[in-house]
Amino acid sequence: MQALRLLMAAAVASLAAAQPVSAQEDWPSKPVKIIVPWPAGGIVDARVRLLAARLSRALEQQVLIENRAGASGTLGAQAAARAAPDGYTLLAGSFVDQAMASSLFRSLAYDPERDFVPIANIGRACLLLVVNESLGVSSLEEFIALARSRPGQLTYASAGIGTPQHLLMERLKKLAQIQLEHLPYKGGGPALQDVVAGHVPVTFDFAPTAFAHVQSGKLKPLVTACGHRIDIFPQVPSAAEAGYPQLELIGWGGIFAPKGTSATIVQRLNREINQIIVAPDVRSHVAMAGSTYPLWSPEEFAEFIRNDRPRWGEIARAAGIEPQ
Repeated sequence: MQALRLLMAAAVASLAAAQPVSAQEDWPSKPVKIIVPWPAGGIVDARVRLLAARLSRALEQQVLIENRAGASGTLGAQAAARAAPDGYTLLAGSFVDQAMASSLFRSLAYDPERDFVPIANIGRACLLLVVNESLGVSSLEEFIALARSRPGQLTYASAGIGTPQHLLMERLKKLAQIQLEHLPYKGGGPALQDVVAGHVPVTFDFAPTAFAHVQSGKLKPLVTACGHRIDIFPQVPSAAEAGYPQLELIGWGGIFAPKGTSATIVQRLNREINQIIVAPDVRSHVAMAGSTYPLWSPEEFAEFIRNDRPRWGEIARAAGIEPQ
């Protein structure tokens, strides 16, 4: 009997050894795709491409970017939510598609809380109010005076409904009692390009993407909207210094996976991304732009999002945004 038990045990061990290694232990065995729900050229796209290049080396597999813009980031989020939870499709999400979307749309094809697993925070960034140089203003005070003299005649560009650009300008309109017409785009890149070209006179934009256009003289920065001056534009006052302390809004972004993705994969990605974030050159790059990268675990990031979601609903209501 003892010999039979030993024989059976050996057979079971042999069978187990013959089984293929699980997918999560093998991961990644092919390229990983990150869906960016905004057009190329914006701050999210630029930041995720920087991350993807480093992540490719860390994972020893190519990390690809797929831009799926539209509907304030929710089209790309929807595609990611429907992907297989195998670690090969990720989402570069933000507070727009993960926290504010339910306040923007009456019905969503995904549930931000139910359909995604937060992996890692990839930054909070500072925005600037920038105008085309042809507008002829050099300060927030001059811009407000011009807008008051031409009620309803000036337009402003945004990355879409519910984005920081939209929310900040709607807040400025209320605070300064000015009238501006909103022109929503599919992302910050196209919106900024039309301001640079002079088709639209003004927008809020992230410091890194506005930098080259300010340096060329095509754009003039008027104030920052993050409560302080930033290294990349030390001459630009904060909104508080310009007399509008309520004009402050800092959004956030992160990497997400479809619900059901292995905890082993989520933890591996969190570890690799946080290691990339603390690299001196990456830290220096984001600090110059007034950005911060909290080094959270997946659980800490998830808790932050749960606590932050109600705030964005309040912001949307205060801006007068009605669900579409």
